[in-house]
Amino acid sequence: RARARCAGRRDGAERMVRRVMIAVAAALVVLGARGAAAAALQEPVVADCSGGDGEAGAVTLTVKKGTVTVAGAVEYDARVYEYEGEIMVPGPTIVMQAGTRCEVTIVNELEDVAANSECPMHENDFHCPDVTNLHTHGLHVSPDEDNIDTHVSPGESLTYTYNLPVDHLPGTHWYHAHHHGSTALQVSGGMLGMLQVVAAEAPDGEALPLAMPADLAALYADDDNVHDLVLMHMNFAGQGDGTPPFGAMLDMPGISAAYGGGTQSVPLNAELADADVDDFYVVNGQLSPSVDIAPNSVSLLRLVNGGGTRSLFLELDDDGACELRLIARDGVFQYLDDNDAYPAVSRIVMVPGTRADVALLCGSAAAGTTIDVNAAHVTDTMLGSENVFGPQTAVLRLPPPPPAA
Repeated sequence: RARARCAGRRDGAERMVRRVMIAVAAALVVLGARGAAAAALQEPVVADCSGGDGEAGAVTLTVKKGTVTVAGAVEYDARVYEYEGEIMVPGPTIVMQAGTRCEVTIVNELEDVAANSECPMHENDFHCPDVTNLHTHGLHVSPDEDNIDTHVSPGESLTYTYNLPVDHLPGTHWYHAHHHGSTALQVSGGMLGMLQVVAAEAPDGEALPLAMPADLAALYADDDNVHDLVLMHMNFAGQGDGTPPFGAMLDMPGISAAYGGGTQSVPLNAELADADVDDFYVVNGQLSPSVDIAPNSVSLLRLVNGGGTRSLFLELDDDGACELRLIARDGVFQYLDDNDAYPAVSRIVMVPGTRADVALLCGSAAAGTTIDVNAAHVTDTMLGSENVFGPQTAVLRLPPPPPAA
């Protein structure tokens, strides 16, 4: 995988986790009975867009109608990304490299229907449901390259060219559809994905400016133990929940209906597995996926809150068995001092669109246990209060140590 370009070896550390699980479950959904088998976490496909030797990297995302299935929760039709012949929700993790050029082409294969004809492209209300574009968060590039005033109508395509400076810091970012008039419709349906920047390759005998410490570079380079986790809020529950500042935000059926049923190329057609479970979160398009982790090892979780309707707190219910350290927020690394002491945190605050890179270490006392990961959505705009609605739990499964030889 492309991020393995960041080479190195972590001094004094055990081999890191084999598999990691974190899931934000549905409101009123318990993630299955303790010990029950859960679906294995599926990480997004990696789309390498790092160029080199004067050539640009290239990724093509095709926008089309697709049926999204979240096992155990819902099936619905939506506008989605297709990459290399496969429909993906979320879209692939696009990897770019500092000092190179990346070209992302959006091909719109949606049906051109009445709602898209003579579109008022720049009105900020519900219109043009099948017109799209591409917007990134976190890239230090020209606004002419990341231009939300562009539009890609059905039957059209557009290539976005990103020239990353050689001193662009590595980091975790994201991308999504952002045509004003169809943003909420397309993003809530799944038109989003993680974006990662890796450091430029240093010329022989030279050091890069602001290079990662060797141990941190090794942590990011361990593909088996670095996990990309895109959180999506799926709300089929009706007209908002009163949570500021988005208390009046429509749910997915409401947004879809705002365009008029007769003009839709992609009616939502949502079918819930349980009518009482209509407001929930998924991780990488899955409801409560599960992965085992090993005690006495370090894992790196790259988190994206891929939505615009709720801020979240994530915290462990583990009686101190595990430790969280904040490595980076929105691509900004939290170096505290020369001793590489990254701040210990008791919870991760995830406002809409934010990213967090978090190191997780669970001690030997946790072996053979399960650990809850609790989520709460924030109920005021200053992050001062919270509301846990239903058992919002996830499970870190720590297998027992192997028997003594």
